[in-house]
Amino acid sequence: MDKVYLRSLFVQEKDFLKKLYKGDGNGTLNFASDKSLDTLVKILHLIADGHIPMRRQDEIQVRSAKKFNALNKFSSKTFFRQITKKGTREIKLKELKQFLKLYPILLHSFFNEI
Repeated sequence: MDKVYLRSLFVQEKDFLKKLYKGDGNGTLNFASDKSLDTLVKILHLIADGHIPMRRQDEIQVRSAKKFNALNKFSSKTFFRQITKKGTREIKLKELKQFLKLYPILLHSFFNEI
């Protein structure tokens, strides 16, 4: 994914991502638009693929929260395609709510690297 395109997604969904980064997860996800959810799925895909780096201490926290395998699922191109193209809103919310407490950790590098 192109960095310019990633920046444009970030700018468009900045308020939504900032709320998640601050820890306001459940209400923010429930009332998010489909475009916002798709953007978050793309960001998780890039984090899982390593295009957006995670700090070593953050990776340890994700592993200790037993969410590392759920995050690795997003690196699969098949899963990514299924959830973005064919996934309903309920499926996206189900997958994204797994990380409610981890969004401040996962989005730390995203907010501080770009």
